Amino acid sequence: LQPFMKLSTALFEGSEEMRNHFLMYPAFKIQKPAEKGPGHIPIIYGKQGTGKTLWWDTFGNLVGHQHYICSSKPSVFFGEHAEGFVHKTIAIFDEANKGGMKDFWGALKEASTNVHMVVNGKHKKPIEMPNLALIGILSNKVQPVKIDYAREKDRRFIAARPTDEYLAPEYNSQFWAALRRHLASPEFLRCLYDY
Repeated sequence: LQPFMKLSTALFEGSEEMRNHFLMYPAFKIQKPAEKGPGHIPIIYGKQGTGKTLWWDTFGNLVGHQHYICSSKPSVFFGEHAEGFVHKTIAIFDEANKGGMKDFWGALKEASTNVHMVVNGKHKKPIEMPNLALIGILSNKVQPVKIDYAREKDRRFIAARPTDEYLAPEYNSQFWAALRRHLASPEFLRCLYDY
């Protein structure tokens, strides 16, 4: 687990306390996949190359990719025939920002807490299904989401910014390829699941 915990700490502002808090979100979905969860949207924002997507992909490997989705296209989740949330326990909006999400922002906030959705698959009759997915946001933007707690009492988001540790030259493409292999290995995934 050590390489993953080191990456996680760097992703969450170098704080073990913050790392442990953010780990509770995917842990909840792994332990209780049939429950919606706390309704918060965890956000990891900051520079490219810090391991943000790899962190969530690790949990995708753990729950299985039939139950995980990571997409930069809001229409996958909210388009006319969108089926992005169908049978997913973890749904990640990659490279999200308020500007690119403006048409879907209300729907995203609703999807974080609503436990039902209507799915209108192409050439299929619309059906109501459970929406139990944990929603997360990834972005390279400095301020991907405007959180207005003062005026709107918006408590749906929790955000963390990675440190620059993994931007150092020794963390090159070979390092990331080896780490990705390690984090996808059955031995590691078994240890993470137990943790």
